[in-house]
Amino acid sequence: MDFTPGRPKFDWDLDTSICDKYTNATLTITLRLGLRQINPSNAAETGTYKDSNGNKKKIEKWDQAKWMTWKHSFITSAKRYWDDKFCLLNVSGKFFRHEVDGKQYSPNIDCRFKLIEGNADQSSRHHIVDVVYLREGTSDFFRSHSKLYDNRDIYEQSGAFDSKGRPVVQKPNVHEIGHLLGLNHVDVGKSHCPTNGNPNADPCYGVADEDLNSIMGAGMQLRLACAKPWLKALDIVLRRRLSDEQQNSKPRDLKQSDFAGRMQSLSMWEARMQCLYPRTAQEVDGGIIVTTPR
Repeated sequence: MDFTPGRPKFDWDLDTSICDKYTNATLTITLRLGLRQINPSNAAETGTYKDSNGNKKKIEKWDQAKWMTWKHSFITSAKRYWDDKFCLLNVSGKFFRHEVDGKQYSPNIDCRFKLIEGNADQSSRHHIVDVVYLREGTSDFFRSHSKLYDNRDIYEQSGAFDSKGRPVVQKPNVHEIGHLLGLNHVDVGKSHCPTNGNPNADPCYGVADEDLNSIMGAGMQLRLACAKPWLKALDIVLRRRLSDEQQNSKPRDLKQSDFAGRMQSLSMWEARMQCLYPRTAQEVDGGIIVTTPR
């Protein structure tokens, strides 16, 4: 459940062609993983392998049926957790306006997630992840990280306790996908987990119960801060679109000051954890937001 700092790698696609008075735009992040079996050396049935702490753990050879079942569970559970959990509110209503039946609508953006698994040797994969099968009958704790999993990572595990002594449980594979999306541990940047320190130290997983129970802590609770990958992708998409518009426009058509003002408006998006519906111009001006819980 460790994080190795690095630039997040994934693809994104913004689709505004589907917008109508009921339908928002969609921003889809696609993460393509190559999952690679790690088996005992010399074709042995059993052996050892070092976890992320460098401790040797007992492993055994993957059975093909177990491998296929594990991959399906891994992909399914991670997609279910991260897909369609956030909506980006078009605060200013300036973006992607369109007309339906004589009315102007400003769509928001629904955040979608795709997780695609393929052969580990394909160069099109964003990440290669190694997976070991812990020997049956052992209770060894294998400390995983974002590029090294074990077969038990698809199941709930408890690695911490809250202030009342209750176990905090988490599916490690869901946590690790958060890292591959670029999210750090929940308390990184706080005084007990400085950014120039070790982001995998225990305090970085959360000290307060609320933080400890979050998905980027030691629990399963989704937090609004986890929408950052989609906000970052949207920022990149819009900046590229505005840059292309600037390059393709004559000076009298698009002034530098106008462009700069529109670039500043990129910050006018807010992540929400409710379903937000497209708004009319009057609703935007009146600050009216129509939502339903997800």
